[in-house]
Amino acid sequence: MGNYGNVDVTEPVAGTWTGVIFGDVATDSGTNGAIPWQVSTQQFIPFASLSQRQLTLQPGQTETIWVSAVTPWSPGTPPVRSC
Repeated sequence: MGNYGNVDVTEPVAGTWTGVIFGDVATDSGTNGAIPWQVSTQQFIPFASLSQRQLTLQPGQTETIWVSAVTPWSPGTPPVRSC
């Protein structure tokens, strides 16, 4: 046991979710009592564009692709759109 767990759910369905924590009891070198629990969410949105969406290279060939990105001022805020 590493005292840590992580789960990523891509494209989750709407509704109520239940987290279940389980392990050995204290008498078997486990834990009883309060267990810290933290949940965080995020929403991915497009924030960049590419000069080319597709590129095929032959062995040894190189090419430059330009990325134009606008990032939010702070986490959790929508990106600022520029014209």
